[in-house]
Amino acid sequence: MRSQNLPVELNRFIGRERDLAGLRRLVSEARLITVTGPGGIGKSRLATRLLFQLLDDGIEGVVVQLASSTDPALVVHVVASSLGIGGEPGQPIVETLAARLGQGRFVLLLDNCDRVSDDAALLAQTLLEACADLRILATCRQPLDVPGEVVWQVEGLPDVQAVALFMERARQIQHDFGGSQVIPVVVEICRRLDGMPLAIELAAAQIRVMRASEIRAHSMTASPRWGPSAERIPGTRR
Repeated sequence: MRSQNLPVELNRFIGRERDLAGLRRLVSEARLITVTGPGGIGKSRLATRLLFQLLDDGIEGVVVQLASSTDPALVVHVVASSLGIGGEPGQPIVETLAARLGQGRFVLLLDNCDRVSDDAALLAQTLLEACADLRILATCRQPLDVPGEVVWQVEGLPDVQAVALFMERARQIQHDFGGSQVIPVVVEICRRLDGMPLAIELAAAQIRVMRASEIRAHSMTASPRWGPSAERIPGTRR
């Protein structure tokens, strides 16, 4: 089974085995699953990795990126574009979209719904009512409040997975990074960053200009909830 438009993964996905197993079970039971959590917790990467796994079950995944959507009224057109669907003369685009999604086993990922959550919720409900076999996976900081929605809250990575993520990303920059002395330092960094994947990756990227102990010092002055900021760690961007 081919995927519609799953992005190429540029680095290895690490951890989240329990989340993936739980979400994969839920797909067979629930028609709408909303993956929630704060920014930087890894909702989009987790949801995309799930779509790759679902290919083995004969399910076709479609990613709809809504992060840059500023006009809620255009949500349905962004979804149609992601499927390569154009408008049909005399037919509302949502009907054309429903007709296509009703022709197979799809999981539609509505990614980064925050700015257009109301219209994303309305479209999700409309499509689910029109397509009996359709499943929708959404990522948003808050639930969409659609009937039948199941909410999956994503938490920070546990220590072992957080350290593994830091070490792998650091070794992409410095291949010999590591050793028994550095592990306790990395554990402290990851705990201070609440196991937040984005914050951990930003911190690990600083290995090119800082020692692990210096990164730890910066993480101690960063917000424990949101991780290091671009102002505090040189070389990062918002």
